[in-house]
Amino acid sequence: EITYQLSGTTTTGSFKVYSDTKFNLNMNNVSITNDDGAAINIQTGKKCTVNLIGTSTLEDTPFYTTVSGEDQKGCFFSEGQIIFTGTGTLNVTGSYKHGICSDDYIDIQGGNVNIVKAANDGIRVNDYFLMTDGSLTTAATGDGIDGDVGYIQIDGGTMNVTVSTADAKGIKCASIITVNGGDI
Repeated sequence: EITYQLSGTTTTGSFKVYSDTKFNLNMNNVSITNDDGAAINIQTGKKCTVNLIGTSTLEDTPFYTTVSGEDQKGCFFSEGQIIFTGTGTLNVTGSYKHGICSDDYIDIQGGNVNIVKAANDGIRVNDYFLMTDGSLTTAATGDGIDGDVGYIQIDGGTMNVTVSTADAKGIKCASIITVNGGDI
């Protein structure tokens, strides 16, 4: 597996990946603001394991430049699976659509994930959302966590979900929501 190390600051950039294999992404006190698309844009269906180190910040703007044949559904977007680990903090401001979005699944195993603001859903997945440890805080205009047609399972960790519209849901999916532990 390949490991990418991200650190430093950019106010007009992004991190974009095309990969044939699963990979690791170490986010070590990185700050990425993209003025025309996703701050992190993973254009592969392979698994990305994100290790949070220190405090990292991602931010996008309300307007994206489209790329033919590519989705960009949120500030942190992936076609594949996203697994969060580590002890650091990730702060995400999604001004375009979702804060963090996967066309597959998201698994929070550690770290502190904060969706500071999302124009739509804080977290959006197609297949499932799993949380076993760490903390998640979302502030969204849409749903806090939207599992779409998949399921949601919470086995541990701490979750604080705030939505700002009357018709939004804190936790939503079209399948089964299972809570085995944690503090919600």
